[in-house]
Amino acid sequence: MEELKKDVETVKVLSAHKTFLENVNDMNILKKKIMHDDGGSPQK
Repeated sequence: MEELKKDVETVKVLSAHKTFLENVNDMNILKKKIMHDDGGSPQK
């Protein structure tokens, strides 16, 4: 039973890390997209 609890906790932690990394990846994609779109425009 104790081993099962550890497994469940591990899965929770790993899924939280996965979600975090996906969010970071999405932010990087957004940042690159914005920089790409703004690339030709003069600075404000």
